[in-house]
Amino acid sequence: MSNYSINVTPEKKPVLDKRWEQTHSGAVLWNQSMSIPKDIMVLGDTKLSSNFMAMDNMPSAQISNLTQLSNKNSTPSNGMQSLRASANVYITSVYYNWYWVQDVAFSDEVTIYNAGPDVASGRVIIWILEDGYGFAAPFYNLAPGYTTTVTVPFEAISGSSSVGVKPINVEVRVGPDDISTHFIRLSTDGVEVYNNDANHLADPDGGDSLESSELYHPFNNGYTILREAALAGDNSYTPYYTAYFINDYVNRHMHYAEEAEYYYPYVIYSVSDLYMTSHGYIGVCDDYSTLSIAFERALGVPSRYYRIEMNNPQGPVGHGITEIWDGTGWVHSDPTWHVFNNPQVYKQSGYTDVHLWLQSDASDSVYAGDPSGDQFLDPKFDFGIIVDLGEPPAYN
Repeated sequence: MSNYSINVTPEKKPVLDKRWEQTHSGAVLWNQSMSIPKDIMVLGDTKLSSNFMAMDNMPSAQISNLTQLSNKNSTPSNGMQSLRASANVYITSVYYNWYWVQDVAFSDEVTIYNAGPDVASGRVIIWILEDGYGFAAPFYNLAPGYTTTVTVPFEAISGSSSVGVKPINVEVRVGPDDISTHFIRLSTDGVEVYNNDANHLADPDGGDSLESSELYHPFNNGYTILREAALAGDNSYTPYYTAYFINDYVNRHMHYAEEAEYYYPYVIYSVSDLYMTSHGYIGVCDDYSTLSIAFERALGVPSRYYRIEMNNPQGPVGHGITEIWDGTGWVHSDPTWHVFNNPQVYKQSGYTDVHLWLQSDASDSVYAGDPSGDQFLDPKFDFGIIVDLGEPPAYN
């Protein structure tokens, strides 16, 4: 197995300004001169649902404690310095979407409680601090001792926001001076993915290069693959860099299975993403490619799997690689060799006659000679579509 250092120009983070803020209704830019509270509260009582929604609730005992502190006009303690007693409007629950498709608007529900002596008006802001912006919605004339639920619209803006893991903060600000009274972090991080509609990162294969299969499971087992994909491609703004980050992540986390030690199942079969991530990240080239594709598709990056046969002086060699769609063309990616966007690397390494087969629609039931349902697929035949591409000039 070869290993190279990828040389890719660092990605530039977009700069957001007041003009950007004015063109997006409800958007608020984070003032970089402001300090983030050191002791950020997490509401604690969390419930997840199957439709990418979560509910964080402040325990009733904690609400009672804060109310008593407010009545005494004392400064909150016990890890609650993020609440200012002067205004006493705080967050008691948040019902929120944690799966974000870029440029698709949604709304979160934030319930707030006024524990102070005066009627309060202000706004609730949902922040994505790593991208430097949030979205706000107002509330008016909240009477002492009452709650209200504020609907806060939100949208992850493509080109302005990175895909990957998104820590979510929620803040209440009160009065004409915009005083912050409560600043929390939600217990479940968001996951931001690319939009695959016709106006964004559409799949040129009509969805085949984004589909789940018996090798790729982005939405199974509690979204474990989706959430790890978010880590692998975190803080990238374009599909090119997302795939580059994933290539590097897979190469660093996987352990190459030498034949003598791991002949079964890794050398014989292509194993699923779920099997790999729960069995020590072990595999050979097709498994490296499987994990890369699973992560790429989970984040909305169309990706293909190719089986390669090529020659060197010792004889024929088999290999597995991927290509990703960056919006304008297919980009070579080889996580096993740690090579990105260099299809000539095999020729440069002394190989000749580089022959490719495009393999898609992975299914454990295609090849009768392989038992089905065990997450082990025949690397040549357990695919519904196999296209012989010959020896493409880009690789030869």
